[in-house]
Amino acid sequence: ETRRALARERELNELKSHFVSVASHQFRTPLTVIQSNMQLLRSQIRKKQGPAYDKLLDRVEKETRRLTTLMNDVLIMGRLDANRLKPHRETVDAVAVVQSLVQEQFAGETDGRQALLQVEGVPRSLEVDPKLFEHTLSNLLSNAFKYSPGAQAPVVTLIFHPHKLEVQVRDFGIGIPEEDQAHLFQSFFRARNTRAFQGTGLGLAIALEFTKLNDGSLFFVSKEGEGATFFLELPLPSPKEVPPFVPNPQDESVQKVSAQQERGE
Repeated sequence: ETRRALARERELNELKSHFVSVASHQFRTPLTVIQSNMQLLRSQIRKKQGPAYDKLLDRVEKETRRLTTLMNDVLIMGRLDANRLKPHRETVDAVAVVQSLVQEQFAGETDGRQALLQVEGVPRSLEVDPKLFEHTLSNLLSNAFKYSPGAQAPVVTLIFHPHKLEVQVRDFGIGIPEEDQAHLFQSFFRARNTRAFQGTGLGLAIALEFTKLNDGSLFFVSKEGEGATFFLELPLPSPKEVPPFVPNPQDESVQKVSAQQERGE
């Protein structure tokens, strides 16, 4: 009887995963068409009407991006629930990944603040799935900017310990209410003081699962009104097994880069 119940549960999970996958892909095609046609429409309107309609077009594009993000997150969660996401580990230069992330993904926005990147210890390579690693960092940094409007810019600190890499993402924003902290990594959960901010409630749940797939841990400390610090810890090979990474002489251990939030949790 127990085996039959477990088999039925697996079957239902597979059906749910299949439905989520199909639905997400069905949404993706019209969203792509909307985005491409919006670009053409904006070009034509500017030629004939000038920038008068830019605000309306910006609103449509913003909501299209929001829906696209939601569909992508739902698709990822479906694959995670079905255990269909398997990590593909590679040797990764963590410093370069973080520098590239904050320089490219978060550059050119209108926020004007700068993320401060700090590196402590001797940089070494680590073995992780680079896409999962970057997605996790992107979510943490995006949230750090989004939930700290007008405050001091977030600080990202990479600390190379003998057997682990510790990544701290600290913001100086609204913080997380104590009564909400135990639920923060649950799917679709959003803290009560985030209602004014857009988000899917899936970002941190996905980040936690991605971290587990990379054999790491993800946790945070926060006080409402005083910001939050998220800690991402990933195992490092023994220093004897992997030669130290030698950074480019032009790189700095502390670097400021333009950044602004693009996505929410």
